[in-house]
Amino acid sequence: GESHFTQGGPLHFGNPSFEEVLHVPLIVSPQRFEEDPDAFLRSDDVYRMILRTAGIDAPAPGELEDGELFVSEQWYQTYRNGRWKSTRSRLDGALALFDLEADPGETIDVAARHPEIAAEHERRLDEITIKLANENEGPQGLSPYDEERLRRLGYIE
Repeated sequence: GESHFTQGGPLHFGNPSFEEVLHVPLIVSPQRFEEDPDAFLRSDDVYRMILRTAGIDAPAPGELEDGELFVSEQWYQTYRNGRWKSTRSRLDGALALFDLEADPGETIDVAARHPEIAAEHERRLDEITIKLANENEGPQGLSPYDEERLRRLGYIE
């Protein structure tokens, strides 16, 4: 029932990754994160926390810097860094930019008001996409069911 800059579909597949989808509570006791407990965490951060808790050296983070988020889906790519979040349409390449502090509901595209931030997000989306495409050959030996699930999520074309 949320109202965003664009209408999403009835399911999450291929929709922009709106904040309602990204904000999933995580409670860890005792506290295992040295950072601010209210900080934005990615699944990669949780993975490294689990390894550290088990006494295993955690690998360095991958392609993303601390505080960055990249989600690639069937119809959109989403990039977030701090208060700024952008979505880029896979259909026409249109980029929408949101200031999550001023507009937590992601209803107002401010790309025209902040062209320098929109350009940086576009550059970073291109950089991450190219790096991931060059490093990954794609899935091997998937069942038709798994292949369709990954296609709907935007992981394979």
